[in-house]
Amino acid sequence: MYLEKSFFPAQAINGVDVDEISNLILLATDIGADPGKRLAAFGELVTRFQGMAYGYAYSILGDFHLAEDAAQDAFVMAFQKLNGLRDPKAFPGWLRRIVRTACHRPGTPIIRLAIPSN
Repeated sequence: MYLEKSFFPAQAINGVDVDEISNLILLATDIGADPGKRLAAFGELVTRFQGMAYGYAYSILGDFHLAEDAAQDAFVMAFQKLNGLRDPKAFPGWLRRIVRTACHRPGTPIIRLAIPSN
């Protein structure tokens, strides 16, 4: 099957332009910026990546509510550590590792789904 190059944006992460993600991260980490604008920039990152974070957490934990909690915890951790992100293009993978960490924190049960064999 042949797909045109234009079908896959060259500089897109999660359907979002890499430059746009970079700008949001730069604004969210700019200490000199208005705190409201910093929070709004990070809020936009949350909006754009919450589906990925929740889906990954659910794939690990197997429980809707635990996955929501883990994704929320991951975004709190990400906000606290965002200054340590050296390359904004790495944000999705960086966030995914934080989600995995949130899922495996002490006290988080992992629900194993039993699949009946025929």
